[in-house]
Amino acid sequence: MKFLTSAIKVAAIVLLSSAAITLLANILGILDTALIVAFFQQLTQITIPFEIFFNYPNVWLVIGYFIFRNLIVFGIDILKKRIEQ
Repeated sequence: MKFLTSAIKVAAIVLLSSAAITLLANILGILDTALIVAFFQQLTQITIPFEIFFNYPNVWLVIGYFIFRNLIVFGIDILKKRIEQ
């Protein structure tokens, strides 16, 4: 179970960091594709055998459930903040 939670944390960090780089480049108006390409080149240095995840579809079901649930909770929190204002 620890492996699953650490894998989800790593995936979330990678996703959020790539989104942050793209968002920052868009905000600054300097969408330098070299920066984004360099980031994803660094990701190729990670040698995790992702075939492990493809062999177990239940892992994808669990990850999908947690992502969907967190998106719903996030949406409800946004609605609550808008109602309170």
